[in-house]
Amino acid sequence: MLKIVLLVLIAIFIPISAFAEPMIELSTAQTEIKSLDTVLVVGKITGVSVFKPVVLTVISPDGEIVYAPELPFDNEGVFKRLIHPSLPSFKTGTYTVIASHEDTEKTAQIQFTVIASSIPTKG
Repeated sequence: MLKIVLLVLIAIFIPISAFAEPMIELSTAQTEIKSLDTVLVVGKITGVSVFKPVVLTVISPDGEIVYAPELPFDNEGVFKRLIHPSLPSFKTGTYTVIASHEDTEKTAQIQFTVIASSIPTKG
């Protein structure tokens, strides 16, 4: 009888402990760019459904949402996005990038700063 009780307890608790706490990370090598440059953002997420995408929200210095693409991630949880400037160029200031997923309230956030640069003209 004791063996049966132990087996039932093990069967109940093992599946629950097999699910890890959701985790999300975000990084970029470029923390300062010119207004026409691009930014590569790399992230990793674990403990969430692989069938639901990561949402990457890019917020301009004036608080406007510039991009909010949905990104798939691979079997390792890695996702990447090359962020291009909105036309005609990025605004000068600090942009915030937030990664989120509907299976967790946790988010990851990074920032990059756009420095002023002249836009080439025909001459």
